[in-house]
Amino acid sequence: MWVWEDKKWPKFIDDNSTIVPRLEKCIQGVSPLKQLRNMLTLEQYLGWEAVVLLNKTLSSAKIKGELFYRDSVRSSIVNKLGISKGNKYPQQSDSMV
Repeated sequence: MWVWEDKKWPKFIDDNSTIVPRLEKCIQGVSPLKQLRNMLTLEQYLGWEAVVLLNKTLSSAKIKGELFYRDSVRSSIVNKLGISKGNKYPQQSDSMV
């Protein structure tokens, strides 16, 4: 069911006894990641971000039935993040990124 299909849409009533514990659990889960981020240099952080974006981009393309060259997509990502000067890459992989 989509949220707008609910009979109460858009006049929902928040139940803090349900929301707050879930929100606290979410914050506890994110906190270690935030601490790790603070320990990384900008270069390290961008390197990890590039890896995540590369994997997501290739997975999304595969779902859509498109196949890209890994090096081409990586080059596009590092250029967009300003990590280093990459090689030239096809417009198709740049658009996907």
